[in-house]
Amino acid sequence: MATVPVYQHDGTAQKRVFYVLSGASLATPGRARAFVRRHSTAWGVSAAVVSSLELIVSELATNAVRHTRSRHIKLRLTLSKGKVTVAVTDSGPRHPLQSSAPEDESEHGRGLFLVEALSDSWGHEAHGDGSRVWAAIRAR
Repeated sequence: MATVPVYQHDGTAQKRVFYVLSGASLATPGRARAFVRRHSTAWGVSAAVVSSLELIVSELATNAVRHTRSRHIKLRLTLSKGKVTVAVTDSGPRHPLQSSAPEDESEHGRGLFLVEALSDSWGHEAHGDGSRVWAAIRAR
């Protein structure tokens, strides 16, 4: 898969790649991590940031597989203006999202808490029948 240069309105270039993954496979989070690692490393993103991106995308992909009935999920990775953004889009159903500290003994519920802690910004938006969840982090 080749990186497609995309030019913004101000004329600056950004790098963007997409990957479509199974929405029903337990292997999806691992494939998402490998995709993010391969491309962000090739773009010269620091190793520490790559590690954070891998954890972020793993949480987002796991949530899409676990909480939606999507046949496929779409992963988008963008490098622009010194910031890397990863987004996972599913086909629903939509669920309200919130980041909160999990209970000490809970085995679940840490995903968005980790995403918020590791990213500089994150959010979600309606997208078609589903939603897109994204997180951004400085590349260095």
